[in-house]
Amino acid sequence: MKLSIAGFLLFGAVFLGGMCAPGFAAPAAKAEDAKKAEGAKGEYQQIRMTTGDKQQITGRLYGKGDVGLVLCHGKGYKKGGESFHAECEYFAKRKVVCLAIDFRGYPSDSPPQLDGREKDIVAAFDHLAGLGLKKIYILGSSMGGFHAFDAARGLNKRKELGGIIVLSAFDMDGCKGIDARKLFVVAKDDVGSYQAMQRMKKAAAEPKKFVAFDKGGHGQTMFNKVRDELLREICEFIGVGDKEKDPKRLAPGQMELFTDEGGGKVAKTTREMLTVHPVSVFKDTVIILGEKVEIGKLEAKLKELRAKEKMYFMVGNRTGPGNETEERVRKMIRDTGHSPWVDMGIRYVPGSGE
Repeated sequence: MKLSIAGFLLFGAVFLGGMCAPGFAAPAAKAEDAKKAEGAKGEYQQIRMTTGDKQQITGRLYGKGDVGLVLCHGKGYKKGGESFHAECEYFAKRKVVCLAIDFRGYPSDSPPQLDGREKDIVAAFDHLAGLGLKKIYILGSSMGGFHAFDAARGLNKRKELGGIIVLSAFDMDGCKGIDARKLFVVAKDDVGSYQAMQRMKKAAAEPKKFVAFDKGGHGQTMFNKVRDELLREICEFIGVGDKEKDPKRLAPGQMELFTDEGGGKVAKTTREMLTVHPVSVFKDTVIILGEKVEIGKLEAKLKELRAKEKMYFMVGNRTGPGNETEERVRKMIRDTGHSPWVDMGIRYVPGSGE
């Protein structure tokens, strides 16, 4: 298929421009002291909830949609629910209403040991149910997973409970007595959690799924080390995969325009497997691997990535003709040992023999 340069530029500009619509705004919160946080990459509401034992806890509420997700942080995350900010933005774009809670005692530089944190999760679950959501999932990391089991047992008969997602938990018996769907995720290099969750896999009732990455570290660290794979597993589990936005494999000879959320693995050709990531160029910033980076810090970011592996980057101009930043970005990509692969946000897999 042949396209004229002018025709493709016009089509690409219209298509890509349409993909730049603002993210989903946060819904009105039915909680006291709710306020909209400004200046972040995404919008959220800082809300206050009262638990069943009359404790006051806080959380961040993101997005609009039909599916709810309560996110429960690990012990070492002193800022509490804020540690899930990037993940909440990701899910909010897929029409998931996220509530990342601060467990009682958080945020704090020295969080105390407190009982009853499963009640914090139930309060968050009830808050999402109060917004009219018919299907709500619970994601708990490490300590958060431990308390998520306790909460899920108490919510076991609630029709809104869609399932529970646990990252790197140690509680071998906690999974018992839960009828809802279960997704257990762990990395093999997190030896203690891996051994515990293997036993957990055997003890848990169906339906269940067990995912073990070769590397990834403990708990929320996996969102840094095996981010794409982990997010895909969660999206599949809660049923919000978006074929137009999520990474997918292309057949030989296939061509498509990318979006900000695209990238990832490209189909294996007769020659090699190429890993292609999108770069969206604005006037003073770029979005690379889903992260907004100031142009002055881009070279350092590219060097950091190059220390891990060589990457092929698709470079798309998001401001129209005359953006001098685009060529500057391409030069940085080349100078740091990566490849600016294919113009104008197309990704193309050569057919057999090419």
